[in-house]
Amino acid sequence: PPPPPAARGWAPPGGVSQRDRVPGGFVKVAEMEAWRKPMPLSVVVGGATRRPLRFGKEHIPAEAAGQARALVFEHFQGSRVFDGVMSVYQLPNGREAHYYDKGSSVYEETHLDLLTPPRQPRNLSDLCNDQLPTRDILDKLARPDDGGDGGGFAPTPPLCPLPGLHTLRVVSPRLVADPEAYGNLVAVHVRFVVRPEKVLEEREYNEDRLTHIKEPWSIHKSVYVPRKKREADSKDFWDGPEVGAACCSFDWVETTRKSKFIKFMTMEHRKNKSKDAPPFDVMVARVLASLQKWYLPLEASFRYYSSTGSGNLMTMQLNEFSELMTVCGIPENDTASCRRADLDTIFITTNFDELNVVNNNNSGMLEAAGAKGPKDANNESNSITRSEFVELLVRVAAAKHCSLGRTACLGEATEMLCADTIVANLPEFVKRDRSVWRNARLYTEGMDDVWKKYLEFVKLLFKVYRRSGGGRFSQAMMIEQFEQLNEQMDLYDAQCTIQGVRNSFLFAQMLTIDNIGENAWAAEGLQLIEFLEALARVAELKNLPSALEIAAGGFTEYGAVGPGGGGEGEGVPNIVVYMEAVRVDINVAVFIPAAKDRPPEHGLEALLDLLARRIFLRATTVPDGEAFNISRVLKLLTTAINRI
Repeated sequence: PPPPPAARGWAPPGGVSQRDRVPGGFVKVAEMEAWRKPMPLSVVVGGATRRPLRFGKEHIPAEAAGQARALVFEHFQGSRVFDGVMSVYQLPNGREAHYYDKGSSVYEETHLDLLTPPRQPRNLSDLCNDQLPTRDILDKLARPDDGGDGGGFAPTPPLCPLPGLHTLRVVSPRLVADPEAYGNLVAVHVRFVVRPEKVLEEREYNEDRLTHIKEPWSIHKSVYVPRKKREADSKDFWDGPEVGAACCSFDWVETTRKSKFIKFMTMEHRKNKSKDAPPFDVMVARVLASLQKWYLPLEASFRYYSSTGSGNLMTMQLNEFSELMTVCGIPENDTASCRRADLDTIFITTNFDELNVVNNNNSGMLEAAGAKGPKDANNESNSITRSEFVELLVRVAAAKHCSLGRTACLGEATEMLCADTIVANLPEFVKRDRSVWRNARLYTEGMDDVWKKYLEFVKLLFKVYRRSGGGRFSQAMMIEQFEQLNEQMDLYDAQCTIQGVRNSFLFAQMLTIDNIGENAWAAEGLQLIEFLEALARVAELKNLPSALEIAAGGFTEYGAVGPGGGGEGEGVPNIVVYMEAVRVDINVAVFIPAAKDRPPEHGLEALLDLLARRIFLRATTVPDGEAFNISRVLKLLTTAINRI
């Protein structure tokens, strides 16, 4: 609270007019002394148990310092210093003042009505009543005098405001004040529906059961295990950079056996007259390192473009080589060393075999049977092998970059050709890492389940189509045998083309380090797991509908009965019936999502079911009326193998 008005010559701003002030904000001494005079009022409020509050006392004795006291100073009209801070009280003499307590406990005001005191007791019975009073006080307490309106017991609560509309469905919902509107409900025609409901009773009980917890799927426990154990030279499920480098090293050893190739690299090294020219061994090491770095996409390009011609799939002819050079943008017709004719000359030079020179009158070219001569039986007179393709790339790098002055180092030229020219311009599906497709579309739990379901059938099919005549079977399925399987099963169509089937064959093969020696058959054909992958790739090309999609279209054992089937005994979905119906009328085909947008096992299971049903339908030894069953198909294939 603010200090008393008379303290230190200070006066309330609202209590002194401006004309009474002196310069500096203080008032005259006469007004100060008049202000300090006590007001003609003395009030004492007290009780038996509380300390009294004394008003108007300026000096308090020391012995009463602990008692409560209230200080007062006058309030003048117009003063707003304590507005909202201290209340203004009206004094009996008409003046107004502010009060505030100084250093004592404050108690809330309690209003008590004065009652008529009882008469003075005259005897002991009046002081301590031993019975209820005989007066009519109890009657008054029990029945208060309310004047007859019933308000003595409790005040009548006010009614809540009426809502704007009726909550019930009345005829006139807006007539809230009209009593007649409350009972005038809208006539509603009630309709009762009898509906039986199955009442289920819940019971809790404990039962001990033997549950089989399925182990997480692992590729190491799948049908693909033989690929890692004995089929792949990488001893893994994928062809990584390590096996690519090993294949490149093998090809490099084979091609460096040619003295003409060594002489060519020596001449290119001598052309490098720069001060920082590396030694010959360092240059050769750089060439080999670049080839090893990019060997996987380079080998894929060799494998793909070798399949686009009419020759052996394991060798590349001149037209196939020219197509590869054109796609990669290597020919420069306005130069003197890298024209298309120059590239053809480089191909002929590379195809020359100094170990086995035979003049071929038909082609006008020299036969090249590989660095080891007749050992590589696949090397025809007008084609190059995989090892010769490595030599060919080095010669093209020299013609495109060294001869044109772009670089003087043959190793740097090889890196520029592989990275910036060939790999950068190859089609995406050619240079794509095969491990990516295998992880996403082959090495999955769903595909493994389908293979396990049809594994015996696939093994017998693989053996039947490996027959090579005379009751003998080839160690691997060759491209001609794989194409025969697709042709006899009528798999070729607009989506599954001849080139698509060849790509499925080639891209399913794992890398073979020695592709011209005793393991040449592994490089040429498909082993069992490679055959599975090739079928999976063909299934993606065909993209056949699953059993559920066929059943939704109504193609069952009893024929095409339309969507929804034919009621009882409608039979199982029949892929052969569906294929025949689509061949007649393409408009009856069911909707099939794109192969990349559906699980791969759906198309694979449909393809294997199609192969099995067509073998069953084309067999002449099946009794008439016998329904399709996989056991009969297995017997047919086993009989064919034994008969061969």
